[in-house]
Amino acid sequence: YPSRFIVPKDSAITTVADLKGHTVGVPGKFGENWFALLVGLEQAGLTESDITIAEIGYTQQAALMTGKVDAVVGFANSDLVSFEAAGFAVNAIDPKLALVGACLATTTAYAQAHPEVVTAVVAGMRQGMTKTSTDEADTLSIAADYIPSFRGDALTSAQATLPATTALFASPTGVISPPFDPAQWTRMGEVMEKVDLIPSGVGVEAAYSNVYNA
Repeated sequence: YPSRFIVPKDSAITTVADLKGHTVGVPGKFGENWFALLVGLEQAGLTESDITIAEIGYTQQAALMTGKVDAVVGFANSDLVSFEAAGFAVNAIDPKLALVGACLATTTAYAQAHPEVVTAVVAGMRQGMTKTSTDEADTLSIAADYIPSFRGDALTSAQATLPATTALFASPTGVISPPFDPAQWTRMGEVMEKVDLIPSGVGVEAAYSNVYNA
């Protein structure tokens, strides 16, 4: 999961629990960073009332650098890269969230009707992720055919963003796009129910499948 809690390098905040009594900036009460904040607080034994939540839009860098907030929730492969490029030293707290990151998604009906297509797409995605992780230079060259600025001003940024992104691809054992871990999905369902992101009684078993991860 890409979200991190980001604080200035000299901040006394070193854990999610340390956020108590502080102001935390998020783009808004939606999306992956909002989910990360809610789940991170729950895992740390805190609630929304223990902190001050500031909806700052996508201005994490400016808000933290000017002291408008004490911490921000941002992405490991974009916001952290931006802080580094700006020369502003930060610490990133990985809350080890019980959440599953971005996945390929389709309907159950389509997957059951076209299993060969879904299996091929999964295999193609894994092949692309493996290529991206092992040959960054060629990856950027190929991407530049579709994003021409990768041959110009945006290349430096892309060169920094790419390894920060591929670092999110692999499991702790180094496997690219491994099969889903049922226990992780169960934990995610439990914690999302606790923070009212999903209704109670929603089973996670029907939400994912390893059948097409051949």
